[in-house]
Amino acid sequence: MDDQLIGFIVLAGFLGLLLGIVPLPLVILTRKSKYSRLFRDIGFWLGGIDLLCFLGLALIYYPTNELTGITFSIASGLSFLFLIGIYMTKPPDVGQAGELSKTLKWFLITVLVLTILSIIFIWLRYENNASSKSSTNLASPTPSKTATPPPSASTIAWSTYTNKTFNFSVQYPSNCAVKENNFETISGPLAENHHWPWFEIYHFDSDFYHPSAGTDVYQWLTEESKLTYDEVDPNRDLKIAGLPAIHLKNHQSPQTDASDFYFFIKGTQLFGIQIVQVNGQEDWDLYNKFLNSFTFKE
Repeated sequence: MDDQLIGFIVLAGFLGLLLGIVPLPLVILTRKSKYSRLFRDIGFWLGGIDLLCFLGLALIYYPTNELTGITFSIASGLSFLFLIGIYMTKPPDVGQAGELSKTLKWFLITVLVLTILSIIFIWLRYENNASSKSSTNLASPTPSKTATPPPSASTIAWSTYTNKTFNFSVQYPSNCAVKENNFETISGPLAENHHWPWFEIYHFDSDFYHPSAGTDVYQWLTEESKLTYDEVDPNRDLKIAGLPAIHLKNHQSPQTDASDFYFFIKGTQLFGIQIVQVNGQEDWDLYNKFLNSFTFKE
């Protein structure tokens, strides 16, 4: 799914959740008023739509990113608790005004069924992942970064990607997929819920990515950059596409994979390349071939 569409759904969901909270105190304050049913219906519709949005995002992300999937699952749970809160505020003394419309009843029943099915799916997926990890640990008591060694960079097939706007090209493993947005993402096939290898190429149109002409990349790092990193490669002779480059390293943490960032400047455009050691996998023969193949076409 397109990242912009996912971002829109997330924003709409959280905005709906915030707006949905408003009817709850209004229902409580107007329990014996003719407006109580209106506020309850609004709360039910907003809460139900939020729940569907967050469940959908949980199902989208969980197979490839468990942490993000769990986050949206928690958001789904909050939406469900909100619906329960709205239901518990049913006006006791207004007769039929407290009853739900037929359409809203079927909508809530559908939401409940989808919620149950989604919980079952996520739980089964979690159990399957846990059993897979357990069997892997039993079969391999000695820790290893990959279950099977990656193929050699010299033996796999390579393709070439060309960006006509910035006039550069780069080679990448042919089994990878290229996604173009405001930047390029080059991701390998899915294996054990992870895509590897994973490359990203940045060239945003912003002040940060447009340093002054003649800016030295090390000068940019020390004087203008606000990047956070764990380590700087001391190699001052590093070059990418014949241009001076700087190599920044972020170490692995419980929340994120280790990653390497390369920055270099052509004219007034800053370029960045990120290499992510997905799930601890790395192959510097492959990474170096990717980096060395990056060229600008004059």
